Amino acid sequence: MLLNSLVLLSVFLLVGGPLFYVLVWGRVYSNEDTLTRLLLRRITLFMFISGVFFIISGLVVDLNALNQLNQTGIRALLFETRYGISLLNVVFVPVFIACFMKLSAARNSCWYAGMLISGLAILWTHSETAHTAAVPGLLPSVSNFIHLLAAVVWGGGLLVFLFLPWSSLKTHINQNGPRFWMVVHRFSNLAIILFGIVFLTGAVLTVVHVHGKAAMDSTLYGLTLKLKIVMAAVLLGTLFLNLLKFVPALKPGSEGPGDQKLLLSVARFRIIANIEALVITGLLLVSGVLSTYEPPDTAPFLNPQSWTMTTGNIPVRVEMQPVTGSTTSARFEIFLPDTQEVSSGIRVVFNLLLLDSDLGFHEIDAVQVSPNSYLGEASFPLPGDWRLEVIIEGLNNTPVTGVHDLAIPSQPLIDDLRTYISLPAIAYTSSNMITFVVGFLLALMFGWLLWQSRLGKFPAWITIAGLSGSALGFYMMLNIALVKTYPSTFWKNPEPYTAEVIGAGKHDYIAKCAECHGETGGGDGPWAKELRGSIPALSSPHLDIHTDGEIYWWITHGIPLLDMPPMGDELIDSQRWSIINYVRSLRHGVPG
Repeated sequence: MLLNSLVLLSVFLLVGGPLFYVLVWGRVYSNEDTLTRLLLRRITLFMFISGVFFIISGLVVDLNALNQLNQTGIRALLFETRYGISLLNVVFVPVFIACFMKLSAARNSCWYAGMLISGLAILWTHSETAHTAAVPGLLPSVSNFIHLLAAVVWGGGLLVFLFLPWSSLKTHINQNGPRFWMVVHRFSNLAIILFGIVFLTGAVLTVVHVHGKAAMDSTLYGLTLKLKIVMAAVLLGTLFLNLLKFVPALKPGSEGPGDQKLLLSVARFRIIANIEALVITGLLLVSGVLSTYEPPDTAPFLNPQSWTMTTGNIPVRVEMQPVTGSTTSARFEIFLPDTQEVSSGIRVVFNLLLLDSDLGFHEIDAVQVSPNSYLGEASFPLPGDWRLEVIIEGLNNTPVTGVHDLAIPSQPLIDDLRTYISLPAIAYTSSNMITFVVGFLLALMFGWLLWQSRLGKFPAWITIAGLSGSALGFYMMLNIALVKTYPSTFWKNPEPYTAEVIGAGKHDYIAKCAECHGETGGGDGPWAKELRGSIPALSSPHLDIHTDGEIYWWITHGIPLLDMPPMGDELIDSQRWSIINYVRSLRHGVPG
């Protein structure tokens, strides 16, 4: 964990410091300035140290990849293994440092281009070792790269302020005061843009790596990500404080040169800058820890199940039903034998634990719903092997416990799931469309206010309102448009929901589906007798959480984990859509 955090810190120092100098500092100060020369020495020193560490740490990650050379060849070694990707930095890092040193000596567009290309290559190599490298599709990898680039520029600048030659700045405050305010003002404007980029790409990566709220609340990855978000919010708070108080205090006024008020403002700004640098360092530590956890990117696939377990000497029947509207929650109804005398002092609790992990839920109370049955609810944040422990207290002198292990599979056709910016999702319902349009208008309006405030046409607090309002607008848009689905999830059913279409769908359903699912969708067809409990009941409420497009994809491509064969070659499109209408009618009836 610590190694990952140090590698990330070395990336920020190696690339972020020079980019801050080129984009901000070098546009205000000349290369011959005393303060600039001191700053360049420190940036260069940290570049050398972090560059050497970055190369060495990358190469020791997977030395075993050298053993693959005979099987894979040099091309595969360089571009398909972490070792090979890290090996490329033996070239990229020295080129980047050389270009920066040349650029700081003489500002030349060729050296600037060389530095930019090699710097992007370094960030690309680091991005290719992240979790998104294993996620199919272009959106996750591009979002991760842009997220890293924006964070490096922002965080690298904050770290530069940490080792800025403050004493030299204060000694020549008359000369440096106005230019230092310009540096801070430029960096603040850049930080606003970078925050927007980090916010948007971070939202994409959260959708990619965390399938839902249950995973966010009860997995190590989700809890660590929450801590990262809190620390990012603290960093944003310091940005707001700078914009409202400390940056305006540095702006040159009518006071004479050497004014003590300016020195005091610089001292206060240094304190807040050091706090920001410490927060970004903590963020890097948390990000390094986050990279060591497996992201809960796939939701579980819950089917109704039932079983009998022995609790003490008592046979207890348990029925598990997915909660309507949720992909992760299930209700457990626990039935004691009808012959068992149950008193009001009975208490039934259960634990739901993920085997080989500390994850799980303890001491969940089951509420008595009939003389011999108790009902409780819990979530499966991850697919995997789970253990249900039922504890009955008050039945005998001592509590008795029953145990049942159950396997919860991943979502069907997991390799087909992709993260999209989906236009069909926006138009899927009228509420989706309204929410997206309102979010777009908010982002547009508050973005304009933000721009005008940075031009000095509105007070500084409008910047905060504009940034917050724009973030809210983009959140509303992404919440609708950004989805992790099958390509067909938000397709509309082209077949009308009529008695005639449902009747045709029933005919095809009986011919192709009833052997397993049963004529009434109960999962009790003749071929399913040996698989009882593993065939989902198509007439149960949990089917309503799935769109017609999802069911269409499953019919077309099959569900291997349920031994469901693909029907794409046996049923034409209209037949598949008609079958979906018939399945819906099992719960919602036939029109007319």
